[in-house]
Amino acid sequence: IEIATSTICKLYEKFPHICALKEAGGRSSKVSETICALDDEFIVLSGDDGLTLPFMSCGAKGVISVASNIIPSLVAKLVRHALDGNYRDARNIHLKNYKFFTDIFMEPNPVPIKTLLFLKGMISSSEVRLPLTSASLNNLELLKEMAGELNI
Repeated sequence: IEIATSTICKLYEKFPHICALKEAGGRSSKVSETICALDDEFIVLSGDDGLTLPFMSCGAKGVISVASNIIPSLVAKLVRHALDGNYRDARNIHLKNYKFFTDIFMEPNPVPIKTLLFLKGMISSSEVRLPLTSASLNNLELLKEMAGELNI
């Protein structure tokens, strides 16, 4: 459920230790609205890997990333380039990895990323807790293809 910007402002005023927001609502206009309403001390972070660059172009300072569980250096480079104002290189990383950023949400998080981590031998189990379940057979095949393409 989206938190209204006016509510975020009230919370920040009453509880100044609330210093950041993970914006996962999918709207860059919400990022702009939040940044315009609050001071420079308040941090907005993208909650969606595929929207990191668009959100950062509106003033977000980074991402709470799912993709970074498996490609941390690429996500870090994208964010660093954007923070440095190097949007050309950030855009190249974003576009090269955009399909991956969106495909890792083919099932509810964290099912796809845990499956990829397991398939790449980075964790010992892809088991998830209920009410989540393992990836569907079709998506498991897609994840196996993705794992084969991941050069990590």
